[in-house]
Amino acid sequence: MLTPAFRRLWAAGAVSTIGDAMNGTTVVLWLYSQSTAPAPWLSALVLAGFLPRVLVVPLYGRLADRFGPRGLMIGADLLCAVLALLLAGALVLGSPVLAVLCVAALAAGATLAEPAQRALTPATVGPEQLTRANSLLTLTTQLGFTLGPAAAAIATSWLGPVPAILFDAATFLTSALVLAGLRLIRPAEAEAEEPVHGTIRSGLAAIRGSRVLLVATAAALALSLSAGVNNTIMVVFLDRDLGGSPADIAWLSGVNGIAQIVAGGVVVALAARLPVARGLAVSMAVMAAASVLMVSATDVPTAIGAVLVTSLANAPFSIAYTTLCQTAVPERLVGRVFAITGGIGSLLFMLGSLAGGALADSAAREAILLSASALVLAAVLAAPLWRVRQVSRTG
Repeated sequence: MLTPAFRRLWAAGAVSTIGDAMNGTTVVLWLYSQSTAPAPWLSALVLAGFLPRVLVVPLYGRLADRFGPRGLMIGADLLCAVLALLLAGALVLGSPVLAVLCVAALAAGATLAEPAQRALTPATVGPEQLTRANSLLTLTTQLGFTLGPAAAAIATSWLGPVPAILFDAATFLTSALVLAGLRLIRPAEAEAEEPVHGTIRSGLAAIRGSRVLLVATAAALALSLSAGVNNTIMVVFLDRDLGGSPADIAWLSGVNGIAQIVAGGVVVALAARLPVARGLAVSMAVMAAASVLMVSATDVPTAIGAVLVTSLANAPFSIAYTTLCQTAVPERLVGRVFAITGGIGSLLFMLGSLAGGALADSAAREAILLSASALVLAAVLAAPLWRVRQVSRTG
């Protein structure tokens, strides 16, 4: 049985995730309705969602030092509530520029809250419950981002975009209120006092200090690059190279979301039996095998099957990597590790998306090969982790 402290942390995250998922889809639908040429604005929206995740990483350490992970999460929620209200105002004014700026600021707030949540999780459960707790958080996030866009489409069609954004603001306020009553099962270890640039330096040092974490991080970053390539190339690959249709794209998206939910549920049920390092190695090997299947696909069903296998392995990998970061480095540095790896991962995702976009018109299958190569490299890096039975904390 998970603790009341974790259930409160989980509830706060679940509420804000639903709002975040509705927010993105609502703004996309609004941009389509407001502009005769929405493509540039949609590109700006994608950039606004990812670039702040890279730029605000150095701020995490200083803010965590001052407010602690819990205080940082509450502050980020309150800030995001205000920003969501400003976003609603931008929609009322019909200003795409202001809307994109608000989305960028919201992404920055989320970037500060996510590593704080992961740093706080070990203080809400016992060590034997950590994998299960991470599984529930990952599963809830996936559920939110699978169901949230559909809820946003329904809310926007019935009520309009502004009420949907106001609901997002309400979710941030609710999350802050829930977190205000959080009582940890033990005090969270204080973050180390450092200058602003110290977040990057100390985070990288913590990763280098654990050989297991260093290998796993390299695999995770290769996975981010691969995901970025697939993000822009998959539609072209299915449509032009495999003769697919728009309905196949919908199937692809649905299969991806459902598979990750199912896989996350399995990890929740079997968490106590899954060695973290071995889970990383197996998940990465499965994703690499699926990427090879994707490269060799000659029809849409085979490609969708490859996506299904990849998605089934992705959730266990994410859960195992999160647990590894929480157990392999000193607790005071956990948030910094997540901040730096999240920032680098977002940068690689953007670079992969740009590479995929550049190759889309002339070499879609070659871009899929690039993605598969990144996954195979990650699998090779992660393979030695199969021999690791238990991860010890460094420092």
